[in-house]
Amino acid sequence: MSWNHVAWYTLARSVGHYGNGLLTRFPVTAIRRLDLSVPGREPRGALDVDLDMDGVALRVIVTHFGLRATERRAQVQGLLTILSKEPDRPVVVMGDFNEWSRKGPVVRMLDSALGASAAVPSFPSCWPVWSLDRIWVRPRRLVRSCRTHTSLASRLASDHLPVVVTIELGRC
Repeated sequence: MSWNHVAWYTLARSVGHYGNGLLTRFPVTAIRRLDLSVPGREPRGALDVDLDMDGVALRVIVTHFGLRATERRAQVQGLLTILSKEPDRPVVVMGDFNEWSRKGPVVRMLDSALGASAAVPSFPSCWPVWSLDRIWVRPRRLVRSCRTHTSLASRLASDHLPVVVTIELGRC
């Protein structure tokens, strides 16, 4: 099986580039790079990718929100503006939203627009108690399961555990 990858860095440093990435086994049909940066803060963005999943077009957005609450609120507003242009299109929105509260403003706003998130504790990877990494699927009925991938390798690779959501597109 071959894999496709899409990457975009928002910050380049001497020790490496930082940004967002998507690894998929499905064909990528379109790539859009969204700037969600807030003046005076670290640059942030999102990858907005169209996939052909066995004949079904799926929009996937991958992001990493900022650390400050005011920054995250501006970023979620930008994301919601983009999503409102195609309200009936199946979409998966995923990433590290840095929202520590289970019902903080970012979670409430995205839950309201996309339906309840698939949330499981993913941080810190050594003893996960917070759901900083979330996945929203619209329509919500497509979600079959949600879990974290827990292995020694995943705990060593990052301070966040990978979140895995299984969806069934036949229910679109």
